[in-house]
Amino acid sequence: MGKTGYRVTMIPCDNDGSEIIKGDILAQCKMIKIVKVTEVLNHYE
Repeated sequence: MGKTGYRVTMIPCDNDGSEIIKGDILAQCKMIKIVKVTEVLNHYE
């Protein structure tokens, strides 16, 4: 059957819990303390 696992979709959040959805996410990596999980699906490759 090949590889199996889960696909997790998440949104990075700052210290206040606000979603970081604008600008360069990589430049803001140090302030990401929380992620909001929005979706978990079975995933097969």
